Parts: sequence; structure tokens; C-alpha cells
Amino acid sequence: MPGGAGLGERKRNRVSGIATLLLVLSSQACSGSQEYVDSPDARKAELDRELSLVSDLPIARTPDSRTTLSSTIQESGTVISLAGAVGDRSAWVGRLSSVFESQNPGVVIRPFDPNSDQALAELLRGNLDLLLTTKPLSYSQKRQGLRQESLGLETWVPIVHPRNLLFDISKDELREILAGSTRHWSLSGKQFAEVRRYILDPQDQGQREAWRSLWPAAVPRPHGAATRNWLELLTSVASERGAVALVPLDAAQSPGIKILSVDGKRATYQTLAAGSYPLSYRVYVTYRVDGGPEALRFKDCLLEHQARGRLLPRPGR
Repeated sequence: MPGGAGLGERKRNRVSGIATLLLVLSSQACSGSQEYVDSPDARKAELDRELSLVSDLPIARTPDSRTTLSSTIQESGTVISLAGAVGDRSAWVGRLSSVFESQNPGVVIRPFDPNSDQALAELLRGNLDLLLTTKPLSYSQKRQGLRQESLGLETWVPIVHPRNLLFDISKDELREILAGSTRHWSLSGKQFAEVRRYILDPQDQGQREAWRSLWPAAVPRPHGAATRNWLELLTSVASERGAVALVPLDAAQSPGIKILSVDGKRATYQTLAAGSYPLSYRVYVTYRVDGGPEALRFKDCLLEHQARGRLLPRPGR
């Protein structure tokens, strides 16, 4: 993203603070060499030490940072190339990558950014180690040596200004509003505000995945007033009565917005577990069965920490 991305990432890091603490507290599963800490004071000291290690490492990975990252490892080091850490997944994978790198000197996790079809082809050729994707593997791809495990759910929610009169919206109505077919908000046949759509950078792949959950038969291009990061987007929605945006559940944590339910369903543990919330889809980690040991260890870390609050909402949300 352009210049404001750092600010947006810091906002999202604060938003998912609970998941970050759980991630670092349980990070010994990634290294296999941590000692068990059994007192509150010792746990706090260990947590402070881990956080200081993480704070000295890059949180967000971008294509522009690849040269800097690769220049810090020796010729004998191990590079794990990973694709699909986009949208709402990028900050979480970035934090876990930093922890893994700090526990495994000489290992660097490098982003790989093309579209998922090209990334899958590179994985088949052995030029890529891990791929996060929403597309299940075919039988043919499995016969070529690829495997896939479920990471969890990615969930998106429509947000509006708190003074918007609606509390629920149908999936069809949301499609019309985001597509620009509906220009005014209305309730009981009476218009009360002009629709003002906000989006992240239109090229953001995570956002495109969310729009595909609304338009599965098409390749939609998100459109609206583009913002540089989630913080700017939330601020914009909070400032206009007719504003609307589709955002990751983890980003929708601001007192200045309202989250609409979709088809009468809120994004909760119950609706996600039952598969009844309409705007959530499964994310998979895909890898080669003959992949390198470090890549497979990092894959196991992704699977270990996905259940610690990152891809599912906390109770009461």
C-alpha cells in the first residue's frame, strides 16, 4: 500500500492485541527449545523478552523489503517463500514470521506476491514453499504432490455510520449497494442518506477475495472512494452518515462505526461454527509433500496458532 500503510498496520496490531499476546506466549511450539515458565512473574518477564525480540524485526512484509531481508542472511541460510499473506492475513502472518525468524537464526520468510493461480504453478515447480489460498486443491493437483490443510475462516462484515437506521442487510441488498446499483439508503420505503462507498486500495487481494464471496461467478473490481489503510477507512466511515465499507472482522473494532448483520446473521462463534454467516470463507495452507523441513515446520506453526483467536471472533462479538 502507499505511504500510510505503516499507520494502518499499527492500528490493526492494536486491534488484534489479544491474538498477538497468545501468539507470543505459545511461540515455544515453533522452536521446540523454550523452557516451561510456571510463575506469573516469570511468564511476564518471558513475554517482555519475546516482545522486545519481535519489536526489533519487521512486522509487515512488502515486495520492496525483499532485498533488505535477503541481505541479512548468510549464504547457508534458509529462505521460506510464502504467497497469499494478503489482506487481513498479512499482519498476523507477519507477526508469526518475526517470531519464527527470531527463534531460527539464518531463516527468513520471504513474501511472494503474484495471483493465486501463478503462485500455485510456482508451488508445483518447487519455486514456492507455502501458499495461503481460499481455493481447495483438485484431485489432479494432489496427485502432483501437493497437500492442503485448513487454517480456519476469514470473515468480513459490512460497516456503516452509527446513525445509519439499518441494523441488518440482505446479501442481495449489500451486493447492489457495493456495486453502485442502489444510490440511497432507505427504510420502509423512505430514503434517509446517500450511499458513500469506501474501499481499501482496489488492488488489495484480501479485499478482492471478500468481494468474490459476494460475486462468485464474476471477477469483481472493488470500487468506491479508495483509502490507504484500514485506519483511514474506519475514520472515513465514522464521519459520513451514508458511508459503507466491507472490512475484515478483526479490523471492525471502532466505537465510531456500526456492524450490520447479514441475512439476519451476526458474525459470532455460533454462526461461524454452523457455517450460517454469509460472508465467511475457509482459508487453506498449501504445500509440497517433499517440501523443506523448515518450511514444513513453519506450516505447522501456522496451523498451531490459527486457533488462538486470529481467524475466529472472540466470544461476545
